[in-house]
Amino acid sequence: MKTRFTHLLLPLLFLAFNANAQNFKVIEETKDYILKECDSAYYYTHGIEQKDEFEYDTTLIHLNEMVPYVLMDDGKKQAIFEYNCLQKNNPNFNVRYLVNKRSGYYLYSYTDGNKTSYELINKRNGKSERLECNKPLFSPDNLFYAYNIDCYKTGGNKVFYKNTKSKGAVGFSFFSGAPMGLKWINNYSFMFWAAPDNRENSYLNLKKYYLVKIKQ
Repeated sequence: MKTRFTHLLLPLLFLAFNANAQNFKVIEETKDYILKECDSAYYYTHGIEQKDEFEYDTTLIHLNEMVPYVLMDDGKKQAIFEYNCLQKNNPNFNVRYLVNKRSGYYLYSYTDGNKTSYELINKRNGKSERLECNKPLFSPDNLFYAYNIDCYKTGGNKVFYKNTKSKGAVGFSFFSGAPMGLKWINNYSFMFWAAPDNRENSYLNLKKYYLVKIKQ
């Protein structure tokens, strides 16, 4: 009898949990996305955990030890535009060359003091984009990538996502804390949390959780 009751109860709990997810408070809705405030239970039981898929690139080419190049899928060379050869002897200037083989992107990372910036380069067509603060995180089928800017000291908290086949990125400012912990649920939904001081273990009772649904 208990087994039968359990089999009946579990589907009902599943339906109730998903129904609640649809009733989360809408913070903002535009033609591109819906931003909702969800809860910690939904955040920690949904989504694909963050995984750094970028690894060190071993195909990097230096010509005359000046501007570095990366190889496109068609064999052509693509210069790294953000490279600054004048900084190569600066002890505070740290450079990394990375590649994400699953998504087909190179990532050039450079740190000058406390600030880190990135240049993301598409291996298929050579198109590049300059990113601030954090690495991009790709959706399961690489339809989108998202990244957050957590420059909370200057009030520059923002979340961006971009269709990998389009030009412009969609972004929104975030004033209730630095956005962190970004993770995808599927190709059209991702989540993140925000805390007032940008630290995981501080003000835990003030952390808020958010769900972004991209309109198709």
